[in-house]
Amino acid sequence: YKADIDDDRESPYYVIREELEKAGVRVVAYDPHLVQKSDVASLEELLSQCTALFLVTNHSAFLDLSPEECAGNGIRVILDGKNAWDKDAIQRAGIVYGGIGR
Repeated sequence: YKADIDDDRESPYYVIREELEKAGVRVVAYDPHLVQKSDVASLEELLSQCTALFLVTNHSAFLDLSPEECAGNGIRVILDGKNAWDKDAIQRAGIVYGGIGR
């Protein structure tokens, strides 16, 4: 899936969500370019409802998040599906980090 566009035709998100929900995970999704398909209206609302983040698309809005902001909102785990975030900075903020392919 491509960053900063509203075309979700090839996004792996739908399969990932389905598999997580099958496993009993409560998924709350937000895409700043597809708000009408999101579960919440803003990134702030997403952060207030989650303890883990799974980055599926490296939109600029997500990359602008600091590890400290995530930790301050109660995020305890980040799974970086794009290897877009700074692993060391996230871990220094006390967040468990997993990167796909790392």
